[in-house]
Amino acid sequence: MEITEDDETVYDDAIDVTPTDEEPTGETDGGWGEKSFEDYPTEPGAYTVYAWRGDRSREDRESVDFREWDAECVELQIHIGDSSDENIESGLNIWRTFECRD
Repeated sequence: MEITEDDETVYDDAIDVTPTDEEPTGETDGGWGEKSFEDYPTEPGAYTVYAWRGDRSREDRESVDFREWDAECVELQIHIGDSSDENIESGLNIWRTFECRD
């Protein structure tokens, strides 16, 4: 994952997510592999978040540009694997919400 602010990289990190052996039956049934990034910027800013799978190039990345919304908080989840959207070829999508947890 890479985070930029005004086209300057402010965070760049990678994590390995172990695939699960179980076939999940729902979004919250515990059948998903899960990891979290650490030490990313938490101060307000005009960020763009880029994410891609390790077996793909950076050119195939997905992105979310925070400048598109007037929100105090944006919470993101990066999902890897089967997508509910058949148009997403990378097998990766970024979900966002403005209802952030404390």
